[in-house]
Amino acid sequence: MQINGTIAPLDPALENARRFISLHLTEPLTLSIIAAEAAVSPSHLIRMFRIQLNTTPMNYLWERRVAMGIELLLQTGLGVREIALRCGFQTSHHFSRRVRQATGFTPLEVREQSWQDR
Repeated sequence: MQINGTIAPLDPALENARRFISLHLTEPLTLSIIAAEAAVSPSHLIRMFRIQLNTTPMNYLWERRVAMGIELLLQTGLGVREIALRCGFQTSHHFSRRVRQATGFTPLEVREQSWQDR
């Protein structure tokens, strides 16, 4: 969020929620768990995320998990199923669908493109 042309610091509760998500990406997380860690109500946390980050806490969680998965695709030879599990997805299908939504490519296409760019 900008105030007078400068970027305002994020609310401390929002920072706590983001930090908690980052530290617990691979664990099953719910909005209630994240809100409790940030010491705010779930509805207030959603409001803060929307105002300051233009997303919701759960969308932010899935974006971070996808980003972690893409990094693993690019930097390891792990299979898609193993990467999905390591990133907190319950199935490789869900992971693949989220990667395709984010990039327009399947996980294997993401990996192949990285090899072609070298």
